[in-house]
Amino acid sequence: MATAAKNAKLRHNEYYGKQSTLDELYNQSLRNAKFKKLYEKIINESNILLAYRNIKANPGSITKGTDSKAIADIASMTNEQVLCGVPR
Repeated sequence: MATAAKNAKLRHNEYYGKQSTLDELYNQSLRNAKFKKLYEKIINESNILLAYRNIKANPGSITKGTDSKAIADIASMTNEQVLCGVPR
């Protein structure tokens, strides 16, 4: 069962084209690299949508956030609306 969850996460990363970026960052971290411009990678549209998709798949996502919204409230939004709701 854990393998199925791991594979689902991999598909999410690949769906948004983030797997190669994440692999590269991981490999650099193994070499004790110093990172620059990580914020640009974090606020990237595909990364925000990936985070949303991963949160949506989490059973604990029914808990409301600091904005009093649960993932179900956000589920009715378009991708553009989700992106506009994330401060950058």
